[in-house]
Amino acid sequence: MKSLVSVFFLFTIAFFVSGCSDMNTDITSPEKLTKDKMTVPWKGNVEGIAITFGTPCGTDMIPKKLTAAGNSSHLGKGTADFRYCVMYTSGEGGIIINSGIHSILTAANGDELWMDFVSGSFQITEWIEPPYVCVVEATINGVVVGGTGRFADATGNGVCSAVQMVDFRLPDVPTVIDWTGTLSY
Repeated sequence: MKSLVSVFFLFTIAFFVSGCSDMNTDITSPEKLTKDKMTVPWKGNVEGIAITFGTPCGTDMIPKKLTAAGNSSHLGKGTADFRYCVMYTSGEGGIIINSGIHSILTAANGDELWMDFVSGSFQITEWIEPPYVCVVEATINGVVVGGTGRFADATGNGVCSAVQMVDFRLPDVPTVIDWTGTLSY
C-alpha cells in the first residue's frame, strides 16, 4: 500500500511540474489581459446652453461652447461638452454653416468618451420673431475617436439630432441633442 501511495504521489508531482514547464510566462502580459471589444447600440440625450467663447475661428465664424447634462446608455448620467464654430447666413432656407464640432461626454465616474462630427446639415426651420429669433434644427454624423477609462480604445458612430432656439440679440443658445448609434469598447 505504501508503494501505491508513493507512486500516486510521484505521479501527482510529475503532473504538476510538467504543467509548469515554462516558468517565464508572464500571466499579466497585455496578450493575456486583452479583452474583445463589444459593439452595442448607443443612445442618449443632453440639454444645455451654448455660449459664445474665445476668439473667432475664421472669417465670420463664431466660436461656441455647449455645456450640457443628460443621460446616455453605457455612460449613465453625465455631462457633455461640445465645441464648434458657426456662421449664420440669411439665404433662402436660412442655411447655417458649421465646422469643427468636437465633443467630450463624461460619465459620472469620470470616464470620457470623445466624438468628432464629420458631416451634417443645419437649417433654420422656423422664424419666431424675424429677424432675431429662430429655431435651428441639425442632423450631424459623428465618429467615436476614443476616450479615457473604459472608453480608452472606443470606436463607433452616431447620428445626432439637435434643436436650438437662437436669439441673435443674445449670446446664449438653449440646445437639446438626441443621438443614436453604435459603440465598441
